Amino acid sequence: MAYARRLSQPKTGLYRIACTQPCSIDDGESLRRGVIWNVSTGGAYLVADPVPPLGAWVCVTFFLAGEPGALSAPAVVAWRNLPSLWAGCGDTVACLPPGCGVRFVSLSASDRTRIEAHVRMTYPVGEAAVRNPRPARPRPLGPPARSA
Repeated sequence: MAYARRLSQPKTGLYRIACTQPCSIDDGESLRRGVIWNVSTGGAYLVADPVPPLGAWVCVTFFLAGEPGALSAPAVVAWRNLPSLWAGCGDTVACLPPGCGVRFVSLSASDRTRIEAHVRMTYPVGEAAVRNPRPARPRPLGPPARSA
């Protein structure tokens, strides 16, 4: 089942795959529809209108392609990509539609295994399929040092 394509990888070091599956987003007050644009074991990018507020707790429910059972994960909105002046483009990351990045707060072991299996189909190289072997280096705090 090759539904996912390779993506440039985030600074978390967790590999993510394109997903484009419908999802439901429950913020405790309302239930809305969205799309999981990409997913990893650490979180997902949701295409949603309206975009949930930064720091909001949501429960995201979605299916992985070719699987009968839904995954449901509590998550927190880690960053937002509000609509820009250009239709269909976000203002923070223009190559993504408006939406938000969520971090899974509690993912069951079985749901984590299911996501890992889909990631390994796209990046089939053992443990490196789930964790990027070269995560981003930490940035130094403060202004860059001046050379003498």
